Formats: sequence, C-alpha cells, structure tokens
Amino acid sequence: HHGRIPATRTEKGRELFTRLAPRLLTALAETGAPDAAFGRFAVFFSNLLTGVQVQALFLNQPKLFDLIVGVMAYAPRLAQQLGRRPAALDSILDARFQAELDTETGLVEQIRQEAEGADDFEKSLDAVRRIFKEQSFRIGLHLLTGRAEPAAAGRAYTTLADAAIESLAPAALKEAQRQGGRLSSGAVAVVALGKAGSREMTAGSDLDLMTLYEAPADVVTTGKAWSAEVFYIRFTQRLISALSAHTAEGGLYEVDMRLWPTGSKGPVSVRLSGFEHYYEAEADTWEFMVLTRARVVWASRPDFGRKVETSIEAALRRPRPDADMAGDVKKMRALMDRERPGRGFWDM
Repeated sequence: HHGRIPATRTEKGRELFTRLAPRLLTALAETGAPDAAFGRFAVFFSNLLTGVQVQALFLNQPKLFDLIVGVMAYAPRLAQQLGRRPAALDSILDARFQAELDTETGLVEQIRQEAEGADDFEKSLDAVRRIFKEQSFRIGLHLLTGRAEPAAAGRAYTTLADAAIESLAPAALKEAQRQGGRLSSGAVAVVALGKAGSREMTAGSDLDLMTLYEAPADVVTTGKAWSAEVFYIRFTQRLISALSAHTAEGGLYEVDMRLWPTGSKGPVSVRLSGFEHYYEAEADTWEFMVLTRARVVWASRPDFGRKVETSIEAALRRPRPDADMAGDVKKMRALMDRERPGRGFWDM
C-alpha cells in the first residue's frame, strides 16, 4: 500500500486498493484457506505491471474477483499460471472464454497461424506458448468451476496438445531442413501414446510420443548429405526441444519417449519397416498394450499418416497365444505388487 509494487505506485492505484482491501480480506476468509490464498494472490498482484485497470475491474465485477480469489485458494497450478502471467486475466474477459469446451474450435489453425507468422524458429516457440498458456488456463478454470466434466477437460487438454504438435512439427521439419538440407523422398509421422493417445490428458500430463518415418535406403539430404535416419532423428530432436524447452514464455510439456520399442536405448526416430518387424517378432505383451492407445497426430504427408495407422492396426490384430498373454499378465501383476504395493485398504 506504500507504492513498493507497480500496482500501487500511483495515487489512483493506492486509492483503488484501499477500496479493494476489505473485499479481499472477506473473500480470503470465505475460502477456508486464507493464508495460502493470500500468498498466491500477493504473487499475482505484485507481478501486475499496472494495477489501476485490474483493481477497477475487480471492484466493478465482484463475482470475477471472488472467482480469482477462489483460484488462489483451491487451484495452485492455475494460481501459479496467473501469478507468472497476469495477462491471462484478459482471456477471462473474452467472450469465447465462457463458451463450452469444444474440441473443434479452430484452435489448431489459430496456433498454426501464430507459429507460421513468427520470424524464426525460436519466436514460433514463444508464439505457440502464449496461446497455449491462455487455453490451458481456460480449461482448468472450466474444470474448477464445474463448467466442464473431467472427461471433457481431458479431451480439451488433448486437443491443445494436438494443436501444439501440429503447429510445431512443421516448424521443426523446416528447422531440420535448414540445418541439413532436404530429402528428395521421405515422410514422417508423430504418434501419440499413453494419455495423449487416448485423449485423457490432464493439466500435468507429459507427452508420450514416437516418430516413424519411411524413405529410400540410399537417399541423403541436399545440404550435408545426412541419411534419412539422421535427418529424421534431427527432426525429432527439434520437435522434442520445441515442445519441452523453457523459453521466455515458459515450457509446454515434458516429452517421454520410453513407451515405444527402442525407448531410451535406441534412436529417437524409427523406420516404419523396422517398427513393423519389431511388432511381428520381438514385442512383449506390455508393448502391445501401449499400442492400443497409439494415435497419429501429425504426418508430413496424409497418405503416410494413414499407412502408419494401418500398420498399428495390423500389429494389434495379429493373433497371440492366450497362454503367453496370461503368463505375461501374471508377471506384470507380480511386478506391480512388488514395486508399487498398496498402502492401505482403499489403495487399488
């Protein structure tokens, strides 16, 4: 209140805070967790570049103010997002913010346009992150206030992840081409696994991904004469970096590549023929279980995306001996019981 932070540095800002303070104390007390809520609100308030507009908004819209205080009390992740990026408050005032969560809202096109409009690869990462933060906050707030059921929120979070991948994969491909040159022939697909594959993501989900490619064995890039394997490994590394790196606008996801055949021990991108052979001759039962959630999110050519989908379906439809599966399931259950034993009666 003494002008130590931007929000109360002007006389008008201090005047508004004098009027807002009693409402703040009342709202904090009503949450049942006033200390935690106050601490998070203080971070948010301290990070405001100017406090006049926001405080006037809170005074004129008490329901909005109560909602924000509720976020501070009950939703630490959302409070953290708002604290780091107070501008997210503007998105609440957008008419689209209150609309029902919809998986087909043009989000992919919106994020793609932002990415393509950026001057370079690094700026495209920031552009995608800005929209991502706003949309993630929107989904979380809908879930917190009961406007969306958990299943709908899961689909919305997954749509957001799909939009990020579909926007950043072309940028990562262009970056790989800029560094090493182009292949005369070849295609690559990004496949989601785990909760991303089954459209059940949450605010804290990581991304389980794999990339599959095909190209003639002797093809090399026009610039540095990279083989197809090297080129698509570089593409995948660029994509992982685009999705996981922390820029000035923050990060997007932790990317996990361990659910696919080569895991952390082999190349980060696999030729489709090698993938098919692995599932014909070497894959364990748990790897087929992982594949039940596999979903192609993006492909450099639509026909190759369909080809990957066909290969995944063929692997899942291939008959397997019942005795082998039963034995594998028994071993997996024993491993789970040993590594993650129940902690009580209600622990399933």
